[in-house]
Amino acid sequence: MGLPFMITFYENLIKVIRNPIVKWLIRRQLGAAKFSTLHDHIIPLMKSRLPKLLSMEEDTLTRGAPAMILFLAENGQDLSHDIFIATSYGMLASHSLGLGGSIMDIIPPAINREPELHQLFAIPKGYSVESALIIGYPKINYQRGIKKQMSEVEWLK
Repeated sequence: MGLPFMITFYENLIKVIRNPIVKWLIRRQLGAAKFSTLHDHIIPLMKSRLPKLLSMEEDTLTRGAPAMILFLAENGQDLSHDIFIATSYGMLASHSLGLGGSIMDIIPPAINREPELHQLFAIPKGYSVESALIIGYPKINYQRGIKKQMSEVEWLK
């Protein structure tokens, strides 16, 4: 439903980040750590995923999940630690119900920057999406976990 807007957002981001002035402005706005993640992880990831998205061969953003939970914070508040704990509990809860869950940090920036997505997902004014959790039925059901040798524990006295 909002996938075309997300595709457009990342297409435009890949184009504009080539401009050194825009790159400098984005780095200044995000800070060094977030910019490094954007530049070294998200941009290369999107460059590899966009062709499949554009050809409608595969939904590599939401993986065709039928449900998504968005975790919001009021603008100006840094609740990132609490939100990531809540998102993790959401994922664990979905797994305990036999569902698959995956935290998709590539979705919030698109929703926060595209007014159409903000409206589509009914994000209240003054709030931003901090994390997204996609949920659905897993394609593969495992009967057993991976068996591994546990390492030894050394107790401190």
